[in-house]
Amino acid sequence: MIKKWLLAATMAAGMATGASAATVVDLTGNSEGPSLTFNNVLSGIDLTVTPTNASSENDTVTQTQNGLGVSGDTTVCILWCFDVTDPGSGGLDTFLGYEALTFTFTGAVKLGSLGFSLFDASDDYTITVNGVSTQSDENPFEFGWEEATTFKVGVIFGDDPTLLPSVIDKFRVSSLTIAAVPLPAAGWLLLAGLGGLVATRRRRKSA
Repeated sequence: MIKKWLLAATMAAGMATGASAATVVDLTGNSEGPSLTFNNVLSGIDLTVTPTNASSENDTVTQTQNGLGVSGDTTVCILWCFDVTDPGSGGLDTFLGYEALTFTFTGAVKLGSLGFSLFDASDDYTITVNGVSTQSDENPFEFGWEEATTFKVGVIFGDDPTLLPSVIDKFRVSSLTIAAVPLPAAGWLLLAGLGGLVATRRRRKSA
């Protein structure tokens, strides 16, 4: 019996180290607010999206049939200061500054890819994961199943001057592919070992 449990544990550990089933999170809809929360995107894990709009007030995440974007009242100072409401589609754009969306999970996930809509050859963006910023013009962006609890995407000014955005960027974030973080192989072995002990005790009691 113990041998059978060890064999099962070894097989489970092998499956645990492989890729988990991917989940595609649909970010389209019809809503807006200072943040948007997507409940239970993975078992027991929620996702909250918050906006950043340079030099702005009333930052808002906007959600349409094309996905997520940012809007806000931007303060512009040319001889005097006045507020200008973002005239764009509420997408991620570089009108009078930078805009970004921060995605925060209530637990660690594996990041697969991020899809965009209204995206054309003139668009690019910066993605920051685990403190590392990457500029790209690919759609979708492939994370390579990096493990993280948060990431940021936007047309933003980074510490690296090569990450400066184009003034004609404008697009929305439409989908996100993620997967659960696999239980470490040691965890499967422990669970299987405990199961084997329970089975052994039951056999001894029945005898």
